[in-house]
Amino acid sequence: MSGVVTVSRALTPRNWTATTDPTNAWDAGDGVRVGDHWYNTTSGNVFVCTSNTVGAAVWRHIPRTLGQSGAAVALTGTTSITALATVAVPAGAMGVNGTLFVTTTWTCTNNANSKTARFNFGTAGSGTGGTQYLSSNLASTTGARDVRSVTNRNSASSQFGMPAGTPVGGFGTTAGALCTTAIDTTAAAEVCICGILGVAGDTMTLESYRVELTRPDIT
Repeated sequence: MSGVVTVSRALTPRNWTATTDPTNAWDAGDGVRVGDHWYNTTSGNVFVCTSNTVGAAVWRHIPRTLGQSGAAVALTGTTSITALATVAVPAGAMGVNGTLFVTTTWTCTNNANSKTARFNFGTAGSGTGGTQYLSSNLASTTGARDVRSVTNRNSASSQFGMPAGTPVGGFGTTAGALCTTAIDTTAAAEVCICGILGVAGDTMTLESYRVELTRPDIT
């Protein structure tokens, strides 16, 4: 009979938990099925098995949002650098090639005074003292949206991203050198989103932010 599709019923996926990430050696020989999930109880990362071939299993990282808010946070009345949001990056979550995508949306008093949107990346507790991956002046604008990344470069202790002063948006060409850091992400780290006013009477507002983590497949 034409038009018949044969459907097989899959076994119910199972959840595996450990304090470490899976490896490609955690496979069918260990009872792993395609579709099984692995939860790293230390970092909070979750992986799904897309191939359980013995000695060559594939575990795909499920992208995760580490922090997100649409609640406006206003800055006014001071010219000191001020933290507006801090997002924790759990120890080991980035692995050796993970990327943090930091998206921020800003509004501000539209005049020629300096209003600097910034985010810093550093060890847990470094706050506004971390390394700048975004530092853009929003003078003479009403608002802006920016997307930037911090990527581990084949090492848990080596990161890079676009220069902090790249025009707001985070994309395009630049004459500056890449921003680099040597933060040990096997320990807890953080993203600190902050603002600086040139004139205390002005206002800038962090309207929303999102910090998302992605990792390549484990093969």
